[in-house]
Amino acid sequence: MLCIYYANWSIYGGSRAGLQVKDLPWDRLAVINHAFWRIEPSDDFSTFPIAPIDTAADLGSGMCFDQYTEMTALFPDVAVVLSIGGWTDTRWFSRMARTEAGRRSFIDSCIETLKEYPFLGGIDIDWEYPGSSRDHEGEAYVGSSDDGANFTALMRELRESFDAADLADKIITYCAPSSSASLRDGRICIDFAAIDPYVARVNVMTYDMAGSWSSRALHHSALHPGRAVEAGASVAEIVAYILSLGVPAAKINIGSPLYTRGWVVEAANGAEALGKTVADGAAESFEWYEIVRMEGQPGWETLYDEESQAAYLYNSDPDSRYYQHFYSYESHRSLQAKLDYIDELGLGGMIVWDAAGDSAADDFPMMTRMAAALSVKRISKS
Repeated sequence: MLCIYYANWSIYGGSRAGLQVKDLPWDRLAVINHAFWRIEPSDDFSTFPIAPIDTAADLGSGMCFDQYTEMTALFPDVAVVLSIGGWTDTRWFSRMARTEAGRRSFIDSCIETLKEYPFLGGIDIDWEYPGSSRDHEGEAYVGSSDDGANFTALMRELRESFDAADLADKIITYCAPSSSASLRDGRICIDFAAIDPYVARVNVMTYDMAGSWSSRALHHSALHPGRAVEAGASVAEIVAYILSLGVPAAKINIGSPLYTRGWVVEAANGAEALGKTVADGAAESFEWYEIVRMEGQPGWETLYDEESQAAYLYNSDPDSRYYQHFYSYESHRSLQAKLDYIDELGLGGMIVWDAAGDSAADDFPMMTRMAAALSVKRISKS
C-alpha cells in the first residue's frame, strides 16, 4: 500500500507549488495522512482535546477538509487519516497519556472529530517520541520512563473506544523512529509487540537519519548499512529490529523522503566527499522536484552508493554557487531498491514525506512508481 503525507501548509503555495488536496494523484493512493492536528490542553490540564495546527487551512471554505469531502466521494477506497502530533506539535502527549482521565479526554475528542468529519478513515498517532525529552523553540518537551506503558494503554483504549462507538471501520496507525539504537537502549520507549493488536500499520520514518546535526556527509535514508551510514541508521536495521519483536511484516511501512539533506564538504569529487567530515555545516534543503532537475547538469555529479543502496549529488564546479555541496536524496534507483526490498520481505508498503515534494507538473513520477510497484488499486466513483 502507498501512504502519503499531505501537509496542510502545502495548500498555500510558495516553494511547495501550492499543491491542493484535489490535485493529489488520488487514483494511485491507498492512504493520505493529513498533517497535522495537535493536542491543545485545557488551562488546568484536565482535558486534552485535539485541534488543527492551522484552522483556516483545514476548515476554511474551499480548503483542505472541503476538498477531502469532495474527493473521497469520488475515491471512496482512499482512506484519509488524521495525523496528530509531528515533530513540532508532540509536546503534550506524555502528559496526556500518563492518566486514564487524560487519555479518555483525548480519545473522546478523536471520536467527536471522526464523527464530525465522516470522510476521515482513522487516526495516526505521531508522538515523537515516547520516553524522550527535548527543547523545541524555547519550550520543554518532557518525556517519562512511563511513556512506553502509557503509549500502549493509549493505543489499546483508542481501539476499544472506537469499536464501542460504532467506529470499528476506522483505522489506527502510528509513527515509529528509524533509530534501532535509540529503541534498544530505551531512549525511545515503544512496545511494538504490545501495541500490534490494536493498530493497522506502523509507519517507520526511515528518513532524517542524518542532517544538520551530523558531522559527516551521510545518507539520510539508506536502505543498508555502509561507510556513509551511522550505526543503526538504515532501513534494513530498523526493520530487522521490529520484525524480531514479532510485528508481522505486512504491518510495517517504510519511508521514502521527497526532500534532501545536505552539507558543504571540501572534496575533489563526489566519491571522496561520501562520508567525509563536514567542512561548513548544513546546505540548504530542496524538494525532490527541485533536486532532480540538477541531475546531469554541469558541475553536478550524480552518484549511487552500491553498498548502502542510496543516491547523492555533489557539485565539483568552483564557479557554481553550490560548489562542494553534497545532497542525500531519493533517486528513482534508490526508490526501486526500497520497493524491491518491500516485495522481498513482504512488508506492508511505503510512507512518503511528503506529497508536495513530488513533481506535480510531471504527474507525480515518484508516487506513480511506488503505486505501480505496490499494486495500489485505482478505483473511482463516477
